Amino acid sequence: SEDIERALIIGKWSSEFSSTDDVEIAKLAERTIEGQFSEVLKSPSARDLLAIDGSKDLTAPLDALVALSTKGSGDSYSDELLRITVGVACLHCFIQANWTGPDIDVKPGDVLLQSSESISEETLNQKAIAELAYGGEPAYHLAQVATFLRISQIIFDLPFVHCKSALWWRFRTARIHQHVLDDPTPIPPQFISDLQPLYADFASQRDLAGRLSLEQGLLQHHYGNDRVALQHFVDATKYTGMEYELTGALGKRTKFQQTDLSQLVLLAESRNRDTESLQPA
Repeated sequence: SEDIERALIIGKWSSEFSSTDDVEIAKLAERTIEGQFSEVLKSPSARDLLAIDGSKDLTAPLDALVALSTKGSGDSYSDELLRITVGVACLHCFIQANWTGPDIDVKPGDVLLQSSESISEETLNQKAIAELAYGGEPAYHLAQVATFLRISQIIFDLPFVHCKSALWWRFRTARIHQHVLDDPTPIPPQFISDLQPLYADFASQRDLAGRLSLEQGLLQHHYGNDRVALQHFVDATKYTGMEYELTGALGKRTKFQQTDLSQLVLLAESRNRDTESLQPA
């Protein structure tokens, strides 16, 4: 259901979602949110989705090797939700391995390689790094488990008919991709324009709309488009009901400072969520 999609977006699970019709996908989504990526990616469903056929030419691009390359618009909602869950787990694995830690306990080969041992983890990683080059900019050559980021790209570039959050995850994957390039390179314009209809539908809840605006602002800030970024940040505060004010105050910034000096202070307050239930804006 869309509740599971939203739970994956915000990273928060509710026990109510476990009563969905597809118990297996609900369990995988819950494990993804809990950070148990090994259990998700080593599951039979994920391995069937991603496994490389050893009879194929292993010099081919990854999107031609993995099993999901045959997926298309004829898939059911459950099929699409499984793809999203696996794609999210791959993306989080890449982020954890390269930025947040701790070390992950699953390798791309554990998922992609079944009957074939003729391609190593290092070869997979170097293949992915080469394919992550974009707009004339190479990807960071020491990126860890780059295959997981590349698989996320492949998954979210597939057509989705039922799962509306796929466009948001495609945008998130593209934003993470920017951080492994030597210099920022603009993503395809449709990645951003495709997000706008979500405000009236999937992201119509106030906090979701605010989150979507905030993430677009962060991308524009990364590009150095601070005026555009500021407008997204202002929109995010309007959606979420946060109030803020820039003011000044006297204070000491360091332990070596002897006297109070005037400095800029940001006062911010969120709306009271204890007395409301989220409704579409």
